[in-house]
Amino acid sequence: IGVGELSVALSGVPEAIDLYGTRLGLPLDPPAPIPGLDARVIRTRLGAVRLSILSPLGGGPIAEEVAVHGPG
Repeated sequence: IGVGELSVALSGVPEAIDLYGTRLGLPLDPPAPIPGLDARVIRTRLGAVRLSILSPLGGGPIAEEVAVHGPG
């Protein structure tokens, strides 16, 4: 058993770029919209694991998740 993909939700794209791109030095794909979730996704890889970093554009399930549980 292994992990193939992991998703995290952050409050915004600048936060994601700062943490994963600048501080951790990971190559990031450009932000792409996810209309059904009213969110954006930035993708990268951590070894064999694909990481999807989600950030809300407005209301919606990702915004609710971040509001209730905080980023991460």
